[in-house]
Amino acid sequence: MADEVLGLLKTFDQELALKYNKFYISVSKGNKPFNFVIFRPKKTSLGVEPKLKKAEEIEILLDAAGLDVLEYDTRNQRYRIRFSKEEIQKHQRLLKQILGRAYRDLNGEISTG
Repeated sequence: MADEVLGLLKTFDQELALKYNKFYISVSKGNKPFNFVIFRPKKTSLGVEPKLKKAEEIEILLDAAGLDVLEYDTRNQRYRIRFSKEEIQKHQRLLKQILGRAYRDLNGEISTG
């Protein structure tokens, strides 16, 4: 499932790649960590954790989509969203929007949502 999301990530930057660690999958750019999002794979779902400041606007989008949103990680400033394989395909546009915002924030670009 993370490989499916990698296709979305490559629309932001072709150099992005996945790095498989013991407990999570990270993102790298040019062999250097670039963790604007990390993934936590499970048997039937994929945890997607974009690094974003907590914002009501994002929470409204996630709630409206009816996704399984876990408690916000304040220490690491990450939303924790669980996607099934079907939800990744169904909510591809929302996923791309949220990941794009996290990418721009970490890349130093101005985020407009």
